[in-house]
Amino acid sequence: AEAFTIGRACECDVQPSGDCTVSRLQMLVISLPGALVVADAWSSGGTRVVQRSGPDQGLPASVPSRRAAFAIPHGERAVLLVGAKTTVSIGPSEQDAHQLTSPTTLRLSELAASPAIAGGVPAVAGAAGGGFAQASASSATLAVATPDDAPFEAPPRAVGGPNN
Repeated sequence: AEAFTIGRACECDVQPSGDCTVSRLQMLVISLPGALVVADAWSSGGTRVVQRSGPDQGLPASVPSRRAAFAIPHGERAVLLVGAKTTVSIGPSEQDAHQLTSPTTLRLSELAASPAIAGGVPAVAGAAGGGFAQASASSATLAVATPDDAPFEAPPRAVGGPNN
């Protein structure tokens, strides 16, 4: 199975910059035969799905008060909020994902008001201008734009992990 990590630590495959609310090791994404499994690494703010392109399957989250790994089926595009303002998109390109119907979207105002993330979780203020990262399991490429819009292209090996 292919896997990659996201976090501020230099050992991570994807290193968003400009958002100190992203943990040193935020999450691990593993490509299994049926889906991408997203496992938050007990980050300080959690990892939340805020948009999906596939059939309505809810918007899972792994937050400090309720930790859980979740799956994103292959062929579905999902946007994850990590930290206070960085988003990560995983799955096929946006054009390919538009072929699917019934998109599910969570507005940032709804996210901020959600009781599941009340308490010690960082506020979502400024998330609309947050960074963007894209990972595609099918193409094995990864592109990241951080909150300050500095683009970054990772080599194809980054999606497969440091040993590939």
